[in-house]
Amino acid sequence: KYYGDAARAADLGARMVSLLPEFGHVDALIPVPLHAGRERERGYNQSTLIAKAISEETGVPVRDVLKRTRQTASQTRLSGEERQKNVHGAFATVPAWSPAPGKRFVLIDDVRTTGATLNACAETLKAFRPSLVGVLTFAMDMHRDDVERLRRYEAGLKRSIGPGPGARPRTAPTHPPRAPRRGPPAHPRAARAA
Repeated sequence: KYYGDAARAADLGARMVSLLPEFGHVDALIPVPLHAGRERERGYNQSTLIAKAISEETGVPVRDVLKRTRQTASQTRLSGEERQKNVHGAFATVPAWSPAPGKRFVLIDDVRTTGATLNACAETLKAFRPSLVGVLTFAMDMHRDDVERLRRYEAGLKRSIGPGPGARPRTAPTHPPRAPRRGPPAHPRAARAA
């Protein structure tokens, strides 16, 4: 998004298509908006391009109905709390849009960092009493502590389900190796184990 390569949005959207069915029926894909000034600078809104790519594959319409009401500071160097304050009240819907209650919307963005922007957008949409406001992003930024927790969790899963087929144990056996058996095996299974 920072280097003017808008063509990548189609690839990102195509990769996200397989996740959309997890939301069930969806009435509209709603891209997270950029402020008009920032969109003019960049030349496009990456979220809108991604949403359009998903729409082309799925037939779910894109509704570009959220607008930024004010320019917000770039969030790249803000803490989670600062991000929430930065985007609080920064979104509104276009005046002409008035969906019936009970609709199902999925917000589309490229990256979820703290979720502050997505939460602010979802809060704006809640005024229309939807039955769902889902979020679909291509990537999710994780804090170091969260990454470490995820690694510990995955390691615990591997220990609880054991190694995969054909995997070798990581440590040497704690018992001495058996002496080779002489003569025929006592039981047919023993032949396979020996």
